[in-house]
Amino acid sequence: MLCEIATHGGFFATWAAITVIALLLTGAMSAALFYRSYWKPRYESWQRKLNPEYPEPEMVRREALQMLKGIAVATFPPALSLYLIGSGWSKAYCGLGDYGVGYLVFTFFLVWIGTDFVEFYYHRLGHVLKPAWS
Repeated sequence: MLCEIATHGGFFATWAAITVIALLLTGAMSAALFYRSYWKPRYESWQRKLNPEYPEPEMVRREALQMLKGIAVATFPPALSLYLIGSGWSKAYCGLGDYGVGYLVFTFFLVWIGTDFVEFYYHRLGHVLKPAWS
């Protein structure tokens, strides 16, 4: 779907679509956490909170604005990538193409596990070897 928007709608339509998706997902997650942490907290969760007070309205407003600015900036690179693919400036593939869902799921898990493995051992070497720490 995003590939078609990038191909036919242009950069700003792609950026707008990705930004709306990010806003909906981030808003839903933030609302669920706010509801659980402040609106209807349980005694057990309230005991372990680092900040047991309700946030000031000005602080909530600043955090919401910061989130909006962060989403607008964070959605720019993927929108640019999709636009460059759709306009023929990039040789990356977009969508399933000839690969199918199974291939994409396999490569997702392969990259996820591979990067996790590398980052874990990179971090571990910093604790084990003195030169790696510095």
